[in-house]
This record gives sequence, C-alpha cells and structure tokens, in this order.
Amino acid sequence: MSVEEKSAGNQPSSGCVEESDSPTQPAKPIHTFIGAVFLIVCIALCGNFFGWFSGKSSGLGVSREKVMQPLSKSGLGFRPGADQRGYPTEEATSLDGRSTIRLVGPKDDLVYVSITTNLADKPTDAQVKLQLLYSISLIHSVVPDWNGEEIGMWLNETVEKVAIDPAVAQVEERRGNALVKVSVSRSPITITVSVESGRW
Repeated sequence: MSVEEKSAGNQPSSGCVEESDSPTQPAKPIHTFIGAVFLIVCIALCGNFFGWFSGKSSGLGVSREKVMQPLSKSGLGFRPGADQRGYPTEEATSLDGRSTIRLVGPKDDLVYVSITTNLADKPTDAQVKLQLLYSISLIHSVVPDWNGEEIGMWLNETVEKVAIDPAVAQVEERRGNALVKVSVSRSPITITVSVESGRW
C-alpha cells in the first residue's frame, strides 16, 4: 500500500462531505421582512434614546418665518445677530426701544425665542401693553394650542409674581415640546419671556 493510500484510508468517515439530493431551501420572504422591520425599529429607538440622552432632541418645530410674520406686521425689522450657542440668530428691537426679540436656531426649526424688556424706568401703560402683545405673539407662534387670551392672563400673573417677590426669579410652564419661561434680572431690571426646546 502506498503512503497516499494509507493516509486516505485513515481519515474518519465523519470528515467526508456528502452531497444531498434535496435542493437548498431559500429564506422565506416573511423572515426577511420581519428582520428588516426589526432593524429599522432598533435604529429609530437608538436614535431617539441618544438624542434624548445628549439633550439634542427636536427643536420647537416652528420656522423663523412663522414667528417673524406677525411681529413684522407690527413694524419690527429683524436683522442677523451674534450666534447663540452655535446657532444662527435673528434680532429685532421694539418700536419704543425697550425690548429685544431674539429668534435662535435653524430657519426651519428654531430652538429658542425670547423677548427681553428693560424696566429700568417705569414704562407707560401703552408701553406695557405693547410688550405684552409682543410676548403673546411670540409664545402663540410657537405654542399655537395655547390661545392668546390664556397666554395674556398667565403672563400678567407671572410677571407680577417675579416682579414683586424677590424670592421668585423664574417661573416655568411646560407646553408639549416647549418650555415657556418668565425670568427677572434685577441689575439692571429686565424681564425675559422665552420659549425653548430640548436642544437649547
């Protein structure tokens, strides 16, 4: 017996590969479909989780144009301002020069809007009414489900609270994805009404 024949004869039979006469079964389409859906769901869930964890959730869901439009009709002119936290900013000054309005974020999905009013000297009733109308317009543009009358009542109560009570520096109201804030700074005396998203 030759060396080659002896080696071949000593190989265990389990090492031989036998060809099967039955054809290979193809993967069922339903299994492929379920696997694809599962992968998509996992990607979506992971994206939402990491977006929430990093604080980079969606913006306010409102465009710059939508917020600007009603304010521009009252005579406000917007101009580019300095970037805020890396976001582009548009600014406007009220007609009486007391307030500065800021719209921060991408033009199609703002992340922060605010109006800051200087109260260093006592405003007239007409000036108070004007700032209130600006604030109502700003909030309603971002939170349309909150009607103007209710916003006005909430602002009156909240501004009075932060202006009178030194222990209260800020009041917040959660409305869906938007966090509405009224805050006061006492040196100099200013009141800021803002709406921010999780990305701010």
